[in-house]
Amino acid sequence: MPIPPVVYAILPHSTADCNQSPEINFTLGRLDLSYDYLNTEPGKKVTLRFARAVAVKFTPDSAITADMVKAYSKVCMIEDSPWITELSDNAKQNSEIIFEQTKHLIIYFDHYGCVEVLASELEILED
Repeated sequence: MPIPPVVYAILPHSTADCNQSPEINFTLGRLDLSYDYLNTEPGKKVTLRFARAVAVKFTPDSAITADMVKAYSKVCMIEDSPWITELSDNAKQNSEIIFEQTKHLIIYFDHYGCVEVLASELEILED
């Protein structure tokens, strides 16, 4: 049985009220995940900036699990992540990449789906 996610950070605005799809900008080492929110001026967004990001996944709303929904309007962390274990095992065979401080973080957006990120740090920015 999977270990349920634990709350890592509460977001300043609900992920249920996006007027547009969340936006992901990923370059190895940094991922910015931005979303707009209800009753805001055009261009106002919350940006989740993940430092030392090494991987990202998206699961569409039609395929999410009950544990993913727990990351609704918050960032949750999956402890003892099988995804981190898998990448760590692969890295041992192929390079010297270390995942010791990497966290498996998830965010659920109502009607869109769940974004999962492997990163070491998170900063929440609000326009």
